Amino acid sequence: MTLFHNESSLIIAPQSISASNSEVDNHYPSVDTAAAPIESPKHVTLPSASSIPLNKEAISIKTIIVKKGQSISLLAQKYYGMSNRTCAELILDYNPEITNVHIISIDQKIKIPKITEGCLIIQSSDHTYKIHVGTFGNPEFARLYRGEPSLRGKEIKIVARKVTSRERWYRVIVGKFDCRDEVLEEISILNDRNLLPLFGVPERR
Repeated sequence: MTLFHNESSLIIAPQSISASNSEVDNHYPSVDTAAAPIESPKHVTLPSASSIPLNKEAISIKTIIVKKGQSISLLAQKYYGMSNRTCAELILDYNPEITNVHIISIDQKIKIPKITEGCLIIQSSDHTYKIHVGTFGNPEFARLYRGEPSLRGKEIKIVARKVTSRERWYRVIVGKFDCRDEVLEEISILNDRNLLPLFGVPERR
Protein backbone atom coordinates (compact mmCIF):
# COMPACT_ATOMS: atom_id res chain seq x y z
CA MET A 1 0.00 0.00 0.00
CA THR A 2 1.59 3.25 -1.12
CA LEU A 3 1.89 6.24 1.19
CA PHE A 4 1.13 8.74 -1.54
CA HIS A 5 -1.71 9.29 -3.96
CA ASN A 6 -0.93 8.00 -7.44
CA GLU A 7 -0.01 10.36 -10.23
CA SER A 8 -3.31 9.96 -12.03
CA SER A 9 -5.07 11.55 -9.08
CA LEU A 10 -2.41 14.28 -9.02
CA ILE A 11 -3.14 15.22 -12.55
CA ILE A 12 -6.83 15.56 -11.87
CA ALA A 13 -6.19 17.20 -8.55
CA PRO A 14 -2.67 18.61 -8.40
CA GLN A 15 -1.17 21.06 -6.01
CA SER A 16 1.73 23.47 -6.14
CA ILE A 17 4.99 23.24 -4.20
CA SER A 18 8.22 25.13 -4.38
CA ALA A 19 11.67 24.33 -3.27
CA SER A 20 14.28 27.00 -2.96
CA ASN A 21 17.66 26.26 -1.48
CA SER A 22 20.89 28.20 -1.63
CA GLU A 23 22.91 25.05 -2.17
CA VAL A 24 22.50 22.23 -4.61
CA ASP A 25 20.86 19.19 -3.04
CA ASN A 26 23.10 16.21 -3.64
CA HIS A 27 20.06 13.94 -3.47
CA TYR A 28 19.52 14.84 -7.12
CA PRO A 29 21.63 12.76 -9.55
CA SER A 30 21.23 13.31 -13.26
CA VAL A 31 18.63 11.14 -14.94
CA ASP A 32 19.96 8.53 -17.33
CA THR A 33 17.98 7.23 -20.25
CA ALA A 34 17.51 3.85 -18.62
CA ALA A 35 15.88 5.45 -15.60
CA ALA A 36 13.77 7.82 -17.69
CA PRO A 37 12.38 6.15 -20.82
CA ILE A 38 10.63 9.23 -22.15
CA GLU A 39 10.32 11.03 -25.44
CA SER A 40 12.93 13.74 -25.90
CA PRO A 41 11.75 16.72 -27.97
CA LYS A 42 14.27 19.46 -28.66
CA HIS A 43 13.23 21.50 -25.62
CA VAL A 44 13.65 18.63 -23.17
CA THR A 45 17.01 18.15 -21.50
CA LEU A 46 18.30 15.94 -18.71
CA PRO A 47 20.50 18.08 -16.43
CA SER A 48 23.03 17.24 -13.80
CA ALA A 49 22.18 18.21 -10.24
CA SER A 50 24.83 20.90 -10.23
CA SER A 51 23.00 22.82 -12.96
CA ILE A 52 19.98 23.40 -10.72
CA PRO A 53 20.71 25.83 -7.87
CA LEU A 54 17.85 25.96 -5.38
CA ASN A 55 17.42 29.20 -3.44
CA LYS A 56 15.70 29.30 -0.07
CA GLU A 57 13.68 32.42 0.41
CA ALA A 58 12.19 33.84 3.59
CA ILE A 59 9.50 31.19 3.98
CA SER A 60 7.57 30.68 7.21
CA ILE A 61 8.54 27.39 8.86
CA LYS A 62 6.78 25.48 11.65
CA THR A 63 8.79 22.96 13.66
CA ILE A 64 6.81 19.97 14.90
CA ILE A 65 7.67 16.91 16.99
CA VAL A 66 6.73 13.58 15.43
CA LYS A 67 4.11 11.55 17.28
CA LYS A 68 3.46 7.83 17.16
CA GLY A 69 1.90 6.71 13.88
CA GLN A 70 2.85 9.83 11.92
CA SER A 71 4.62 9.77 8.55
CA ILE A 72 5.70 12.35 5.98
CA SER A 73 2.52 11.59 4.05
CA LEU A 74 0.31 12.12 7.10
CA LEU A 75 2.15 15.30 8.06
CA ALA A 76 1.58 16.69 4.56
CA GLN A 77 -2.11 15.82 4.84
CA LYS A 78 -2.35 17.47 8.27
CA TYR A 79 -0.51 20.71 7.51
CA TYR A 80 -1.22 21.13 3.78
CA GLY A 81 -4.61 19.48 3.52
CA MET A 82 -3.29 17.11 0.84
CA SER A 83 -0.63 14.48 0.37
CA ASN A 84 1.40 13.85 -2.76
CA ARG A 85 5.06 13.56 -3.78
CA THR A 86 5.44 17.29 -4.38
CA CYS A 87 4.28 18.13 -0.85
CA ALA A 88 6.43 15.37 0.61
CA GLU A 89 9.48 16.57 -1.29
CA LEU A 90 9.00 20.09 0.03
CA ILE A 91 9.23 18.67 3.54
CA LEU A 92 12.30 16.63 2.56
CA ASP A 93 14.01 19.76 1.19
CA TYR A 94 13.78 21.40 4.60
CA ASN A 95 14.80 18.26 6.47
CA PRO A 96 17.92 16.91 4.71
CA GLU A 97 18.61 14.51 7.57
CA ILE A 98 15.66 12.38 6.40
CA THR A 99 17.13 9.84 3.97
CA ASN A 100 14.08 7.58 3.68
CA VAL A 101 10.79 9.33 2.94
CA HIS A 102 8.85 6.46 4.52
CA ILE A 103 10.72 6.47 7.86
CA ILE A 104 10.64 9.12 10.58
CA SER A 105 11.03 8.65 14.33
CA ILE A 106 8.86 9.45 17.33
CA ASP A 107 10.02 12.72 18.99
CA GLN A 108 11.99 13.68 15.87
CA LYS A 109 11.84 17.41 15.10
CA ILE A 110 10.70 18.17 11.56
CA LYS A 111 10.41 21.53 9.81
CA ILE A 112 7.16 22.11 7.92
CA PRO A 113 7.52 25.04 5.50
CA LYS A 114 4.48 27.08 4.55
CA ILE A 115 3.42 26.60 0.93
CA THR A 116 3.88 29.77 -1.11
CA GLU A 117 4.56 30.60 -4.74
CA GLY A 118 8.16 31.21 -3.74
CA CYS A 119 8.53 27.53 -2.89
CA LEU A 120 8.33 26.76 -6.61
CA ILE A 121 10.76 29.38 -7.83
CA ILE A 122 14.37 28.52 -8.61
CA GLN A 123 16.71 31.46 -9.20
CA SER A 124 19.81 30.76 -11.26
CA SER A 125 23.20 32.42 -10.93
CA ASP A 126 22.58 34.29 -14.21
CA HIS A 127 19.55 35.99 -12.59
CA THR A 128 17.02 34.03 -14.61
CA TYR A 129 14.31 31.89 -13.05
CA LYS A 130 12.81 28.41 -13.36
CA ILE A 131 9.74 26.75 -11.87
CA HIS A 132 9.63 23.42 -10.06
CA VAL A 133 6.20 22.44 -11.38
CA GLY A 134 5.94 19.12 -9.57
CA THR A 135 7.50 15.89 -8.39
CA PHE A 136 6.29 12.54 -9.69
CA GLY A 137 6.97 8.84 -9.35
CA ASN A 138 7.43 8.48 -13.11
CA PRO A 139 9.41 10.83 -15.41
CA GLU A 140 6.83 10.38 -18.17
CA PHE A 141 4.60 12.89 -16.37
CA ALA A 142 6.83 15.58 -17.86
CA ARG A 143 4.76 15.20 -21.02
CA LEU A 144 1.92 17.08 -19.28
CA TYR A 145 4.01 20.23 -19.54
CA ARG A 146 5.38 19.66 -23.04
CA GLY A 147 1.98 20.30 -24.53
CA GLU A 148 1.21 23.34 -22.39
CA PRO A 149 0.84 26.42 -24.69
CA SER A 150 2.12 28.88 -22.07
CA LEU A 151 5.40 26.91 -21.86
CA ARG A 152 6.08 26.83 -25.58
CA GLY A 153 9.79 27.42 -26.19
CA LYS A 154 10.75 26.71 -22.57
CA GLU A 155 13.11 23.95 -21.49
CA ILE A 156 11.68 21.04 -19.54
CA LYS A 157 14.18 19.30 -17.30
CA ILE A 158 13.80 16.14 -15.26
CA VAL A 159 15.93 15.52 -12.19
CA ALA A 160 15.86 12.26 -10.25
CA ARG A 161 16.00 12.12 -6.48
CA LYS A 162 16.64 9.07 -4.30
CA VAL A 163 14.02 9.07 -1.55
CA THR A 164 14.97 5.60 -0.30
CA SER A 165 17.86 3.29 -1.13
CA ARG A 166 15.80 1.86 -3.99
CA GLU A 167 13.16 4.45 -4.84
CA ARG A 168 13.48 7.52 -7.05
CA TRP A 169 11.15 10.43 -7.59
CA TYR A 170 11.35 12.82 -10.53
CA ARG A 171 11.29 16.58 -10.22
CA VAL A 172 10.07 18.46 -13.32
CA ILE A 173 11.54 21.93 -13.82
CA VAL A 174 10.60 24.42 -16.55
CA GLY A 175 12.28 27.65 -17.68
CA LYS A 176 13.99 29.95 -18.27
CA PHE A 177 12.10 33.09 -17.31
CA ASP A 178 13.72 36.52 -17.46
CA CYS A 179 12.17 38.07 -14.36
CA ARG A 180 10.23 37.21 -11.25
CA ASP A 181 7.02 38.81 -12.51
CA GLU A 182 7.11 36.52 -15.54
CA VAL A 183 7.56 33.51 -13.26
CA LEU A 184 4.65 34.53 -11.03
CA GLU A 185 2.42 35.02 -14.07
CA GLU A 186 3.30 31.53 -15.35
CA ILE A 187 2.68 30.00 -11.91
CA SER A 188 -0.77 31.61 -11.93
CA ILE A 189 -1.51 30.16 -15.38
CA LEU A 190 -0.36 26.66 -14.46
CA ASN A 191 -2.25 26.78 -11.18
CA ASP A 192 -5.47 27.75 -12.98
CA ARG A 193 -4.98 24.70 -15.20
CA ASN A 194 -4.42 22.34 -12.26
CA LEU A 195 -0.81 21.69 -13.27
CA LEU A 196 0.84 22.53 -9.95
CA PRO A 197 0.42 19.63 -7.51
CA LEU A 198 1.57 21.79 -4.61
CA PHE A 199 -1.44 24.10 -4.70
CA GLY A 200 -4.26 21.57 -4.96
CA VAL A 201 -7.50 21.77 -6.87
CA PRO A 202 -9.20 25.15 -7.28
CA GLU A 203 -12.62 25.42 -5.66
CA ARG A 204 -15.39 24.29 -7.93
CA ARG A 205 -18.04 26.87 -8.68
